Amino acid sequence: MQLRIVTVDEVQFLTSVLHRVWGTNNPRRFKRWKLGDYVVFVVDRRVAGLAQIVAEPFVSSDPVWDNGVFPNRIRIQFVCIALPENRLSVYPRVQEVLWSANTHYGWAVFTQHEITGDAAQKIVEIVLSTPNQLEVVQQGLDRLLEEARKERGRKQASD
Repeated sequence: MQLRIVTVDEVQFLTSVLHRVWGTNNPRRFKRWKLGDYVVFVVDRRVAGLAQIVAEPFVSSDPVWDNGVFPNRIRIQFVCIALPENRLSVYPRVQEVLWSANTHYGWAVFTQHEITGDAAQKIVEIVLSTPNQLEVVQQGLDRLLEEARKERGRKQASD
């Protein structure tokens, strides 16, 4: 089992939920990603969701995200999503698992480096032990995405 950790804002996360895809500008990023691998999405240092890779990488210039094209893409299927008030902090549980595997959280996120073996299994188990609100998020996705865009706008205006 392999997994990667990505950090995004709420709009990027919900956009990936809506379109069931993750993207990058780096054409080599998905070279070692395999069907069945997991991706942990982190928003504001809290675990927002867990997705599994369900198809081979592809290239597309179709607009998906509002902050870039990210033409190198991979199809994902979410298996667990938590609303913001129920999200698990990455500190200390996920961070401790990474440390035990001699991996630094920041580096793992920045490089989207694969985490394997027991560490990957433990992180998946930690995420799956949280309340799964996948159906709630999918049913209210349009509203949640609009709220996230408004909140992003408020944060940017106050910066």
